[in-house]
Amino acid sequence: MERRRSDYLAISLGTVVLLAGLVTAIFPVINYKRVKAVNVGGARIERSVTETIRVPRLVSFAAVAAGSALLFIGGRYGRRKGGP
Repeated sequence: MERRRSDYLAISLGTVVLLAGLVTAIFPVINYKRVKAVNVGGARIERSVTETIRVPRLVSFAAVAAGSALLFIGGRYGRRKGGP
């Protein structure tokens, strides 16, 4: 039998969550820059702010586990009666 749409959704979502968990496990600190600009009269004042997001290891490992579970569920229940 063919896979259902929900099986493909579980596999797709599982892949995204698993990859996000792996990336945050490898790079637990994410830095990004934000530019704030103000126009005063004819002058423009810009200020660059560097912000940091720290992802806890537990969150990374939980995302890897959840993504793996979704992949297992999508693959396991995607095979219905008569499937390989």
